Amino acid sequence: MSTVSRLRKNKINVQRLADELEKTSGAKKSYIDERFWKPTTDKGGNGFATIRFLPTLSEDDPVAWRRMFSHGFQGPGGWYLENCPTTLGDTCPLCQENTKLWDTGDNSKRNIARDRKRVLKYISYIYVVDDPSVPDNDGKVFLYKYGKKIYEKLNNLMIPEFPDEIPRNPFDIDDGCNFKLKIRKVDGYINYDKSEFAEPSILSTDDDFLDTILDQVKSLDEFTSKDNFKSYDDLKSRLTKVLGLEDRVEIEPTPTYETVDDTPAMVSESVSEPADAPKPTKSKESRGESTSESDISYFEKLANTDW
Repeated sequence: MSTVSRLRKNKINVQRLADELEKTSGAKKSYIDERFWKPTTDKGGNGFATIRFLPTLSEDDPVAWRRMFSHGFQGPGGWYLENCPTTLGDTCPLCQENTKLWDTGDNSKRNIARDRKRVLKYISYIYVVDDPSVPDNDGKVFLYKYGKKIYEKLNNLMIPEFPDEIPRNPFDIDDGCNFKLKIRKVDGYINYDKSEFAEPSILSTDDDFLDTILDQVKSLDEFTSKDNFKSYDDLKSRLTKVLGLEDRVEIEPTPTYETVDDTPAMVSESVSEPADAPKPTKSKESRGESTSESDISYFEKLANTDW
């Protein structure tokens, strides 16, 4: 068989070439994690869905959520979007910088610290009962990242404020409660105040169906694993670049602060904006600056962050 005949017989599939091209072209990494469910809102910022929080399957670890801190802000050198090591009780270079700014007593510097403060999030598994905006999500299991407001509603259900209220376990498959997620935009910020739990109900009377749901619930330990957090030196290096300090002053460590909830103790009572929404920052385009390819990947990661 001639070379030409052999080549025609063994034509390489275009997709195979495309796959190889993607491997060698340094294509940017996608930060979209398809395991997570995100509620959909309309143009007015309103949204509605019904979900059910699912239990942990570990008898040794009954906690059905993981608590995490992260930072997200834009500086002269790009975006800083990183998990905060204080989640694990370790030192964070950005928290140290924020404390230094707060200690100055200067309101303008304190505002910078507020804009860069830690954001508290929780992660749980959920079952989507009804997602009117995306019906294909109905009946599926997802991870869900939520903030303080929703966690407080979970906490209030488990530990009622008044003695005439019966404690409920929202994660229980038999006696748990569907959660009606009601999203509004109030004064420019996402608001969950009208969200509420329904009366207790069994998730399903079909045990085989429940098994298919629960088989999809995995350990949440990956999110609080050391591997999910960069080292102090790596975070410090990234922060130095984002702040535009690479050719100027070295960031100096300061003593670790005491924390209250999700912000430095000195800042926690002074923050006026809702915890579930960061203060908006101007994009590079609005400032007339260019956007590099590395920044584009950071924008994509930011878009996947549920504030």
